[in-house]
Amino acid sequence: MLGLWHTVAFACQLINFLAISTLLFTDTDTGGWEHRWSSVSGYRSYSWHIMWLLPLFCLCALLTHLWGALGWWLRGCPRGAEYQEVEPEGSLLPWLEYSVSAGLMTWLLAVMCGQRDLGVLISLLLLNVLLQTYGFLLDREEDPVRTGVLLLQSNLLFVAMWVVLFSAFYSSLDQSSGAVPSIVYAIVWFLFVLYCLFGVLPLLRWMGWLESKTRYQKGFIVLSTVSKTSLVWMVWFGAVRDGAER
Repeated sequence: MLGLWHTVAFACQLINFLAISTLLFTDTDTGGWEHRWSSVSGYRSYSWHIMWLLPLFCLCALLTHLWGALGWWLRGCPRGAEYQEVEPEGSLLPWLEYSVSAGLMTWLLAVMCGQRDLGVLISLLLLNVLLQTYGFLLDREEDPVRTGVLLLQSNLLFVAMWVVLFSAFYSSLDQSSGAVPSIVYAIVWFLFVLYCLFGVLPLLRWMGWLESKTRYQKGFIVLSTVSKTSLVWMVWFGAVRDGAER
């Protein structure tokens, strides 16, 4: 039942939002958060602002999942073959949320990798919006030829984004061994794999191995929840550990 998956995802993001917001407020009272975050980002003028991207993209996600769960609960949690449980074809709301939340995640990840050029960060943000637009079009497209073309174009966009991220990451390591802490290795590569899985879902659907629309949408819900939760807590505990070492 898709509504139940939305409910579980909403609960996860609500916990993330409340927990990380509480930790942020508690830590800023001590004045120690900026010091620890600056050691991760390597750019002190961004230290406080960047950290608040964590609860912000959790908030975007929980509102979207709340909307999806409410429709199911208000209809009395229907189930069975007679109930059309998938999202309406070409639903725009999830892709709007992905454009915002994934864009914020990409911005945060880029800064952690050492990319501090504002023009490059804005370009990555806009590339992410374009990538989510391709996802929206793929969600609606049924023609296999046009779907294949959209997949090719979206994958090229994906590669372009990660070339910038990996380039900034390894350039930071070359310039200074202490610029990027060891936890960022895990964050960057783990999120890279998760981002790749987002592209695998439409590929499997195009190849006919994932014909169920419900399973296709469940896959996006699960990947979205796992990627956001992973980034939030890997960044938090990585920053705390790095601050303790300093």
